[in-house]
Amino acid sequence: MTTLSARKHAPTRFRSYWQAHNGHMAQLRASQFVGADSLDLIAQPRLLLLIGDIGCLGGIFITVEKYLEVCTTGASPADVLDGDHDIIVQTIGYSYYAGVQDHGMILRYDDNHPWPGHPDCHHVHRGDWRDREDDRGHVTWVGADRWPTLGAVIEELRDWYYAHIDELPERLRHEYATPLRDRQPRTRFNPDAGS
Repeated sequence: MTTLSARKHAPTRFRSYWQAHNGHMAQLRASQFVGADSLDLIAQPRLLLLIGDIGCLGGIFITVEKYLEVCTTGASPADVLDGDHDIIVQTIGYSYYAGVQDHGMILRYDDNHPWPGHPDCHHVHRGDWRDREDDRGHVTWVGADRWPTLGAVIEELRDWYYAHIDELPERLRHEYATPLRDRQPRTRFNPDAGS
């Protein structure tokens, strides 16, 4: 039996992936937690990169770097951007960093690197947003079967915002963070690196 966790990250048609993404973002905007975003899809060799920032209430920003592998034989990322949305894609790497504007990290979910004692690379860093210097935080294993979708991370941050609103600087409590433009990928998933 396939679990919901396994299915939510299974290969799917780009059309379905993009409709789910846009639908969830619309719901989160309607809840008035999410404001503007600078998310963009970029074609890389054999991959699509979803990259950019999402501005949220409380001066919370989320920096997204999500890698989608093109699984359809003979198809390319450029084909998807050119409108062929029947191509099958699957998330193969991600980093969701959230912080408070002009302050520090709240959390970062990623699979960018192994962590000592963890059976796989999926983990979360939780920090004290008041500490600008601590970009590592407390690391907890999440696991390949339980890593969250971007929507789930935004919902977690919405809950965090309402639980911590009185601790946030007054000037940020009801303000949206401004998404950065022209975010540069860390190019973690470069299939041509070293070749």
